[in-house]
Amino acid sequence: MSERITLDTEVLTSLYLHDGSEAQKSIVRLQIEHRIELVKLWRIRPGDTILEVGCGQGDCTVALAAAVGEEGHVTALDPAPKDYGSPFTVVESQAHIHAGPLGPRVHFVNADIVQFLQSTPTNFTIAVLAHCIWYFASPETLESIFTQLARRVQRICLAEWSLTASDIRGMPHVFASLTQASLECRKKHTTSNIRTVLSPAAIHDIAQKAGLEPKQQKTFAPVEGLMDAWWEVSTVLGREFTKEVEEHVQDAKERAVVFALRDATRSSRTSLKDKGLLLRAMDVWAAVYTTRKTA
Repeated sequence: MSERITLDTEVLTSLYLHDGSEAQKSIVRLQIEHRIELVKLWRIRPGDTILEVGCGQGDCTVALAAAVGEEGHVTALDPAPKDYGSPFTVVESQAHIHAGPLGPRVHFVNADIVQFLQSTPTNFTIAVLAHCIWYFASPETLESIFTQLARRVQRICLAEWSLTASDIRGMPHVFASLTQASLECRKKHTTSNIRTVLSPAAIHDIAQKAGLEPKQQKTFAPVEGLMDAWWEVSTVLGREFTKEVEEHVQDAKERAVVFALRDATRSSRTSLKDKGLLLRAMDVWAAVYTTRKTA
């Protein structure tokens, strides 16, 4: 029997792989705190059987595993190469979780998402997609995933960046995300964090096209201190980004668009600095959909 573990930020942080330094622990703690907030918003319950799509290194996985309790289970699915991720790879992070007290509740699967859904005979009560939609190759990929999930689950719980910022400190994050997307849509192959940017409205339209019914939607400012804004803004303002634009965007007019968005990111960031303000992550959109058979 697995150990009883509650949705406690400090406990779950201790079960997630980090280097032990206070700086790294602080980053992980905030990521875990945000995932706990999502799990509560989605009303994950003990005994739920969950398919987590795009689990990555497992920061949401530990929160889900704690929420479903000893009688529940999480199948955590991700197609990333085994050496993907930093400072620890997905394999290292997942192995650490599996070896801990939550391990009996979690089964990690490394596979193409659509192929897995087409081949698995298993049904689940809930599917979770937490901050993974922008990693997908195209809007059509998301529609395929939703269509397959509609046959396997009762509810689909989503969380993605909203492309809005109720706090002005989140605007550079919005600009940086759109800037990266303007480059990534012109690349044939990518390992970027942002590959296909979809707004909440676009995701909603795709969900309904796949036969899903909305039950709950909320846009909110996430916990302060999440590093996502800093990561994306730093990427866009770095020298390597400029080199990539010059390499992948040949048309001068299209290149001007990418650089204009980059400059908007820089101006927004500079404006905050001039006011003595720190970056923060943009708002998050979270939603719950049901299939028509359970709506």
